[in-house]
Formats: sequence, structure tokens, C-alpha cells
Amino acid sequence: RDQLTRFVFPALQSRCADIRVHVTPVDLRWGVTASGDDEATLGVCLRLIDECSPFFIGLLGERYGYVSQTGHGSLLQKEEYSCLTGLPEGLSTTHLEMLYALNKDREEKSHSHRSQLVYIRDKEFLTTVPTGMEEDFMAESQTAKEHMDELKKMLRGEGLVAKDGYKASFGGVVEGKPRAGGL
Repeated sequence: RDQLTRFVFPALQSRCADIRVHVTPVDLRWGVTASGDDEATLGVCLRLIDECSPFFIGLLGERYGYVSQTGHGSLLQKEEYSCLTGLPEGLSTTHLEMLYALNKDREEKSHSHRSQLVYIRDKEFLTTVPTGMEEDFMAESQTAKEHMDELKKMLRGEGLVAKDGYKASFGGVVEGKPRAGGL
């Protein structure tokens, strides 16, 4: 996220400004707080996806992301989120966001070309991470790893991955948090 905010988004905005296109980056984690209301948090993220539709860029590494312990209540039963009904419990917020963005496009079919891009980071990235910091980039548990592997397999099988194995390296520690770099 740090690399995107500091380098990629400004470069993209500059290039697009040259052709009179305005780009407003949205990170689904900006402004998300640990409020404890998982349903409200997911609702905010899904609405942001709606606002950006049909465009979506998903970046996946090894971490699976937050899994609600309380579920998402009635949110996933709403008509506007029908592409998420019938899913098993225990999926991460990231998993649900990906499925929503990619399946929403299929339901709408309002444009003739794919406008969602998914990038999967090369697992070799982990070999560049110093000992003791790997945990910040690895799956949170064996179950999380299995879910992430399933998500990636589904995305690959559906032909939704724009770049499988994008290169990255350890980018140091910024504001006390280990970061990826060399993107």
C-alpha cells in the first residue's frame, strides 16, 4: 500500500492527466477502523466497490485477511449483494470483496471488456524477507493458507489473473511496519 500511495498512484494520475482523465485511487482499507462492527465495515467496502465499478484492481500475496468471528449478519442477504449469497462461513473480508467485484461485473455485463485486474505476488518474495518478519507476509493460519490457495486457484481457473507471480522484494520497515518493495 505504501508503494502504491507514494509512487504508483501519483505516476498514474500524472499520466492520465495528460490525456484529461481523472483517476481517484481507492484502497478498501483506508478509513477502516477496528470498530468491531464487521457487517458495517464490509458494507462500506462493498459500497466503495460499487462506486468504482466496473473498475477493480486486486493485489494478492499470502495473507488471507480478516475473518469475521460474528459473521456479516443480514448484509449478504440483501438483493444488491446477491452474488455473495450461499457462500460458506469463514471467508475473509478480502475474499468477499474479490468475489463481489468480479461477480458483479458478470451480472451487469454492461461493457464488452474486462475492467478488473488481479495480480498475484510471486511466492519467492518471502525469501527476501528478513528472519523474524516473515509472519507479517504469510498466511495467518493453515486454514487461511488453504482459503487463499482456493481463492487463487478459482481466479486462475476463471482466467481473471492479469499477472501471476509479480515480482517484489522486502522494502524495509516504514513507520514500524515491514513493507514490500521493488514492485
